[in-house]
Amino acid sequence: MLIGSDFEKLHFQFAGLELVEPNAILGNSLIFVLSSYFALKTGRLQESHAYFRYWKYFFTIFGASFLLGGLAHGFYLYFGVYGKAPSWFGGILSTYFLERALLSIFQKKSLQLVFIRWSTWKLVFFLLLQTVVILAVDLTNYPSLGFAISSANSSIGLVLTLGVLSYYYSKTMDAFQYLWISVLVLLPSVFFQVFKINFHPWMDRNDVGHILLLICLPLYFTSIKRYSRQQKEALFTTKND
Repeated sequence: MLIGSDFEKLHFQFAGLELVEPNAILGNSLIFVLSSYFALKTGRLQESHAYFRYWKYFFTIFGASFLLGGLAHGFYLYFGVYGKAPSWFGGILSTYFLERALLSIFQKKSLQLVFIRWSTWKLVFFLLLQTVVILAVDLTNYPSLGFAISSANSSIGLVLTLGVLSYYYSKTMDAFQYLWISVLVLLPSVFFQVFKINFHPWMDRNDVGHILLLICLPLYFTSIKRYSRQQKEALFTTKND
């Protein structure tokens, strides 16, 4: 076990290529597969409803960014830290669609518009900041800085929407309790990343985060499915009154 530093990257060969971090490739690929599956399932619920549409966008982009991230880990010796840039941008964009999903059902329209503008400006700010860091900073010497921008954006968005807003919604709709619980599930990954807690070369701090995300994704979809059911039940009740 290592704390405060990372194990040396695992190396392996495939089709004549020298690749690294097979554990990261595996973890990222599993997240891609599960996210893609939930994107398809969400798209079949209520496609015309903005809430479900934004969630589908989230799952799609979130999964794609992890697939690209897994490839960037594997081909690190060829593309270096800059190969991870597409996944960083994907992480920022997927967080935006998650925020828009939760904001799309906010009942107070005046506040809803304020929150949507805030979410949009946050998106623009972090996309620009990420771009500036990539262009102006030598990430070869500061490899964690590029990821830190995307991570900060996600942390802000997840805490305020999946945490605060979902807890607010759960007061009247129990479907949303799964979302704020997911924030608690992800919380330990912050400590693993900040303090660089690594159990084993095959189970480092990133792998722990991947496992927690694989737990959270079904929680997201469970909440979405229950909300869809509750909306249909409410509509049926209204028609029969």
